[in-house]
Amino acid sequence: MIEDLKAIGKTPLSEKVYSTLVESIVKGTLPPGTKLQEQHVAKQLAVSATPVREAFRRMERDGFIESVPYCGVVVKEPGRPATAGS
Repeated sequence: MIEDLKAIGKTPLSEKVYSTLVESIVKGTLPPGTKLQEQHVAKQLAVSATPVREAFRRMERDGFIESVPYCGVVVKEPGRPATAGS
C-alpha cells in the first residue's frame, strides 16, 4: 500500500559538493595550498556553480578553505587559523 512507501532522502547538491570536497581535503587528494576555482569544480562534479559557491561558503566557515582576494579560494593547512584580510 501507499502507506508502506519509505521517504526518499533529498540531499541538496551543495551538501554533496561539500562532502565530496571535504573528503578530498581530508584524504589529501586536495592538499593545502590548492587553488579551487568555482567553475572548474562545478564542471568536474557536473553541477552548476551555485551549489559549489554554497559549499565553498560552508567550507570557509568550517575552516577547510580560505578566500584570498583576487585569487579565489585555497585549501588551508590543517589547524591553521584564518588570516584577517588575506
